[in-house]
Amino acid sequence: MLRKNFEGYLFIMPWLVGFFLFEAGPLLGAVGLSFVDWKFVGPPNWVGLENYQEMFGNELFYTSLYNTFYYTFIAVALQ
Repeated sequence: MLRKNFEGYLFIMPWLVGFFLFEAGPLLGAVGLSFVDWKFVGPPNWVGLENYQEMFGNELFYTSLYNTFYYTFIAVALQ
């Protein structure tokens, strides 16, 4: 029984490595960077939710969100 489970884990290992390397890793990195202000010259400064407050307070964000959903629904409906 243990050998059978080991073979299953061995077969799924390439997918797990690819998932964590190319999907989960960059996603977690992007989430982490969204909480800092980093000019790439010095160390990052922790700003917490200030970036999100600025984003939700900007009218251009809502315009972009509307345009994205509008384009997506039109593109899907026409296919």
